[in-house]
Amino acid sequence: MNSHQISKKKIILLLPWPIFFLLKVIGRFLYFLGLKYQFVLDWGSYPNPEWFDHEFDLAFFTKWRKPHFFERGVYLQELLKKEMCVLDLCCGDGSVTALFIAPKVTRAIGVDFDPKAIQTARSKYGEIKNLEYQVADIRNLQFPSASFDAVTWDAAIEHFTEKEIREILSSIQRVLKPNGFLMGSTIAKQDFLQHHDHEFEFSTKVELESFLKKYFSSVYVWERSHDDRRNFYFRVASQNINFDTREKNF
Repeated sequence: MNSHQISKKKIILLLPWPIFFLLKVIGRFLYFLGLKYQFVLDWGSYPNPEWFDHEFDLAFFTKWRKPHFFERGVYLQELLKKEMCVLDLCCGDGSVTALFIAPKVTRAIGVDFDPKAIQTARSKYGEIKNLEYQVADIRNLQFPSASFDAVTWDAAIEHFTEKEIREILSSIQRVLKPNGFLMGSTIAKQDFLQHHDHEFEFSTKVELESFLKKYFSSVYVWERSHDDRRNFYFRVASQNINFDTREKNF
C-alpha cells in the first residue's frame, strides 16, 4: 500500500516535468547568452571595467579551463583561521571575499573604490552575515590602527603606480595587528602581453621580494606559470613568521 502511494505520488510529480525541463533548458540558454553578451560588452572594446565579474569564471570554467580565480582563492585560504578579522583590498565584485575568505574567518570586509563594484558585491553576497562591503580608496585607508589579523591584496597591485604601492603598503602596516600578515598575488610583467590598465608590474620574483622587504621583515614569494601568464604570490609580515612551508617547485 505504501509503495503504491509513493508510486502514485511519483507519477503526479512527473506529469509536469517536461514543462519544467523545457523551462530549465531555455533558462540556462538565456543565462549563458546574457553572460556572453555582458562579457563582450565589458571586454570586447574600450573602455573596460576597473574590475572583473567572476561570475564569468564560475559559469565558463568548463569551456575556458582557466584556474586563476580558484587558485588565488585556495592560496588565500591556507593561512586563514576562524578567529580572524580580514580586510580584502580591491575586492571588485566581492567573489573572492565571499567564496574563499568569509567562510574561514569570523569577519571579512571587502573594499573597492568603485561604487558599482560594491553594489554588485552586495547584491550577490549581501546576505552573508560575517561579510560586509564598503566603498573605499585604499590609497587612504580610514580603518583604525591594528584592526586586522590579515589583509589580502589579490590581483590588484598592478593597477597602481610604484609610488602609490609604497603608500598603500605603509597603510597596510598600520592597520595590521602586530602579529598580522599581508598576502595576495600580482601578474608578472611579460613582453608579449601588454595591459593598458596596469600602472606597474614586477618582472621577476626577486624584484618583488626586494620591494616587499623594504616594508616587511618576513617575505615569501613564489611563482605560478600558466599558458597565458605568470603570477607571483606573496605572504609578508612585520613579525618573524616562517611562510616557507610549501614546496618550492610547483
